[in-house]
Amino acid sequence: MKKYIDFISNEQFVNNKQIKIYEKEKTLEIFNLLNNYFNVFIPFDDFKSDDNIVVFTMDIDDVMIGITLIKIYKNAKKVKIVFTLILEEYRGKGYNKLLLEKVEEYAKNNEFNYLIAHVRENNISSLRSFLNYGFKKSKPKGKLFYSDTNEKKIRLSKKLT
Repeated sequence: MKKYIDFISNEQFVNNKQIKIYEKEKTLEIFNLLNNYFNVFIPFDDFKSDDNIVVFTMDIDDVMIGITLIKIYKNAKKVKIVFTLILEEYRGKGYNKLLLEKVEEYAKNNEFNYLIAHVRENNISSLRSFLNYGFKKSKPKGKLFYSDTNEKKIRLSKKLT
């Protein structure tokens, strides 16, 4: 797999928009940005020793407006979307779809067969976004509820072709 790649696609973006992909070397920097800028705390300790974490960021005019974190399961040939976050004022403008497209491109380029995600049952906008992108509901493996709130977990998957 490639280490630290910047993608700028002329087909999908105008000059001021870009998606960046960071593997392990840059994830601490990204998590600090999340904690400070997005006002979201992600416990980096859960990921810092994990070589299978990749972070995608969406930048507009050098300002991060969105992020997607994935975990790679090499033996199972699947990529799990751990979370996606778009700043509120940029939601509904197609940026999440652009991040999902780059995740799918990355997965295909690295010969993975599936994308998976878990969504809280009450997170209707996230669920709708994944379903609109071609994900299907599938039977959850493991815990059926989130341990922090006891909310039902919905497992989504997409077979890559």
